[in-house]
Amino acid sequence: ELSKMFEYINRMISCSINALGVNKIDEAKLVLEQECQINTLRDRLKNNHVKRLEQGQCNVLSGVVFLDTISNLEKIGDHLTNVAQAVIEGLQ
Repeated sequence: ELSKMFEYINRMISCSINALGVNKIDEAKLVLEQECQINTLRDRLKNNHVKRLEQGQCNVLSGVVFLDTISNLEKIGDHLTNVAQAVIEGLQ
């Protein structure tokens, strides 16, 4: 499940670098769109995790690490969104 979230974050990083490097609003807007995908995925992963806990399919300690990882990746997405918004505001 985390691989999909890593994929989205990596895509956001690439778009952010492109937006900063060549001042492209289109790339910055892609970052903003991907932020919505990250938030949706975060919610789905958390719900899936709760279901696994309820069914006894994972232990609590590994679940804490899983939730921390999701949270940290989502925060990275938030920071990349801030960069994209700054690029957009700077070019308007």
